[in-house]
Amino acid sequence: MFNNNSHSNTCFYLHGALHIFDSGNEIIKKTYSKTGKPLKEQIKEELNNNRYPIFVSEGTSEQKKTKILHNAYLNHCYKSLCAIGGDLVVFGTILKSNDEHIQEAILKSKIENVYFGVSNLNKGQQELSGFIEKNNNLDKQKQILFYDYRSVKIWMKNNQGNGNE
Repeated sequence: MFNNNSHSNTCFYLHGALHIFDSGNEIIKKTYSKTGKPLKEQIKEELNNNRYPIFVSEGTSEQKKTKILHNAYLNHCYKSLCAIGGDLVVFGTILKSNDEHIQEAILKSKIENVYFGVSNLNKGQQELSGFIEKNNNLDKQKQILFYDYRSVKIWMKNNQGNGNE
């Protein structure tokens, strides 16, 4: 999820990611831009050294939240989501029922506008109906907006990216 507040963008990996590792005493984020080495190779190296990505794959929202709260990096991301304001762009997920912990954090936050990437507006509204209903019951509602996620070229740098960023 991306937050745009005061002209700075922050990307939160709320459920971890395959390129983020916990070495025991620090969080390591693998990037192509710093090494020139494809992420796939860097991730394989970490796996070969018995270091595994920080990644939440539990089934229910409660199970996911428990894992998040027991990992320093994920807990930081979760607390940051609860505290942010401004605009939030959600890309890559529609926040289904097993993501109620994320929905609640967004509703608790000072976020004013939430943009959800969807491929079909009606389907997106239907899948988010519970979230929309909870939002409608708030004293200070968030503006919920939808955009076609296919129109966002996140891997392109000046529309000429190589897909390794």
